[in-house]
Amino acid sequence: MDKQSNKYILKALKIANDLIDLANNAEVLSNDNVCGILLGVMRDCAYKIRRQVERECQGRKAKGQWGPRILQIQQEQSFGLKKSIMILGAVLILVAAAAGPVNATIILSTDATETLGGLSFSDGDIAEYDPATNTATLYFDENLFGGDEDIDAAHILDNGNIILSAEGGATLGGLSFGDGDLIEYNPTTGSGTLFFSEGLFGSDEDIDAVHILTNGNIILSTIDGATLGGLSFGDGDLIEYNPTTDTATLFFDESLFSADEDIDAVHILESGNIVLSTSGAAALGGLSFADGDLIEYNPTTYSATLYFAEGLFSNNANIDAVHMPEPATIGMLGLGCLVLVYQQRK
Repeated sequence: MDKQSNKYILKALKIANDLIDLANNAEVLSNDNVCGILLGVMRDCAYKIRRQVERECQGRKAKGQWGPRILQIQQEQSFGLKKSIMILGAVLILVAAAAGPVNATIILSTDATETLGGLSFSDGDIAEYDPATNTATLYFDENLFGGDEDIDAAHILDNGNIILSAEGGATLGGLSFGDGDLIEYNPTTGSGTLFFSEGLFGSDEDIDAVHILTNGNIILSTIDGATLGGLSFGDGDLIEYNPTTDTATLFFDESLFSADEDIDAVHILESGNIVLSTSGAAALGGLSFADGDLIEYNPTTYSATLYFAEGLFSNNANIDAVHMPEPATIGMLGLGCLVLVYQQRK
């Protein structure tokens, strides 16, 4: 029974590695936004399968039940082109079937009035863009501030509350806050509460990029160099701050850019890849991009791909806040099962 179980575990690991290889095969997929999102779904699924396999292997190894070495399997060659196209077709069918529960939109804000997907919005608005239909809707209205404001960092929590920061001092939901504060806005009750206090910096700072991890830690960047949780960092760095221990560690090093840059929008995918934008044109992971582009950076391979093209805007605006809702878990499991069925039949 153990040998049979090990056999299926190894097959699951190979499926995960094959999906990653397929997603990285730029010759199979065209370079457009819809396929870019599909690639993200495939990578996320693959990483989830691989993490679960590794946990299973660790448990079996402790019990003396595990024989084959993971690294040997991870070094196997990827599928040939014919098999890759067949799996791609299966993935496309699944994505189409699960179009309802899977959320592949991009939630963003810009530093100036802009038009995207038929929607005109200002720098204090948040728009939700659907690349599949090239349409956008208003997600957050600047009028809720009661004045002209510029949102320069945003993250949407699972409960629908919005974590945000503004370029200058502002008032929202009955709460007045500074440019280095993060507030949590509840769109149902219309109330705001302080999520992160600028006073933790020990000086006047402006947060211009934020992502909240599932463990509660905060990924952030600032307009200028700053110090937080005992760590000094630059405007192109991303740090991970633990509010429980009041400590910070470097999450992304600005030196990975080809020059001095300022990160002004960030989202961390479940795969660990980093989606980001900068305040000016930049180069990272072999890719040159504009301030209105979003790129996906893989910290394992040190490579970058275009996630969203600035050309989709009417006026080539600068993205200064972004959030990407992750695909539904059921859809991810369905993808894994579909590929597993295919592999078993082969």
